[in-house]
Amino acid sequence: MDSATAPSAKQTATTAFTFPSSRGVLAPFDRPGFQPAVAACGLFVVLNLITGTIVYLSGIFDPALSPEQWRHHFIEELGVSAILSAGFCYLLAVLIFQRRHYNQALIDLRPSVDFSDDQFKKFVFSRALPSRQFYWRAALGGAAMSALFVFIDPRIFDGFNPWDFSQQGPTAPWHRVLGALMGAAVSVFLSVSIYVSVILGILAKQLKPLNLFDLGNLKPFAEQGTASVLWITGFTAIFASFHLLSSRFFTMILIFAVMNAVICLGALLAPVLGIAQRIQTRKEIELASVQSELDRLGPARSLAQSDRLGRTAELLTYKTFIESVSNYPYDSSTLGRVSLYLLVPLWSWAASALVEKILDISIGWS
Repeated sequence: MDSATAPSAKQTATTAFTFPSSRGVLAPFDRPGFQPAVAACGLFVVLNLITGTIVYLSGIFDPALSPEQWRHHFIEELGVSAILSAGFCYLLAVLIFQRRHYNQALIDLRPSVDFSDDQFKKFVFSRALPSRQFYWRAALGGAAMSALFVFIDPRIFDGFNPWDFSQQGPTAPWHRVLGALMGAAVSVFLSVSIYVSVILGILAKQLKPLNLFDLGNLKPFAEQGTASVLWITGFTAIFASFHLLSSRFFTMILIFAVMNAVICLGALLAPVLGIAQRIQTRKEIELASVQSELDRLGPARSLAQSDRLGRTAELLTYKTFIESVSNYPYDSSTLGRVSLYLLVPLWSWAASALVEKILDISIGWS
């Protein structure tokens, strides 16, 4: 077969192992041609139209509000809704991308795992893919825990009581609904991320013997970590926009910067902890073999005038190379991209602060 037309290793693996399109709670949204980002944007518009309708009708039926009060109320309530619905819709799209990315990682890892085809399929469909019940339990748990999210509201610093609906207007119950939806999405995303890291750790233990001269087959582990950092940073950038509701601008920036850095560090390391252990074990085996060979050649002082000097130099060079191999499959370019991802919230905060300034100048909203 001509090399130009021969299938690549990735194509071969994809042909040998694929996922049925009807499996899993997210399967209806994970079909060919479905665009999660477009669907998320459409849902975002619908949710905020509902908010706008509620606020508009409340203004009509509350003649005590002056036009200035009504305008301020409309912008503030729509702002809260926009942040909550943006976080929810963003994570819905991310869940689809996460599923696709993870499925592709399993396909790419197939040639490197020391399983037969039947063993690998059994492992994937019995353990590697989260069940429908897993998704629902995570979603319901997150929705229940969303009651605690209200205490992250920066307005609490200014005496705001999140449970006093009489002070919050007619949109407060709707905001709680949006908060529950976002809590469910956050819980599912974090639960699946942890689940994926555990499965990748199991697969790391089942990999064929590593070749320290070529660790390219470990790329799916690293890609899972960098993708998680990007997804988490995007959500943090959206959620950090809550600082628009508070005068404690720098306090909120500090809180979200620390939170994002800690979570992203965990997301970066979690998928590669198993493979880091495998690399370290392989390095220890190779170093022990080199040291054994050096010991057999004899003490260093007896090698200066010996024909064994060349062999010793080769072993020492190999030992230096082994020690230089990183336990974590992240190269400098990958770490550079991750650093750029972490700057996303800074741009978001700067953009939202600019929007706040424009609104203040144009319509007197402060």
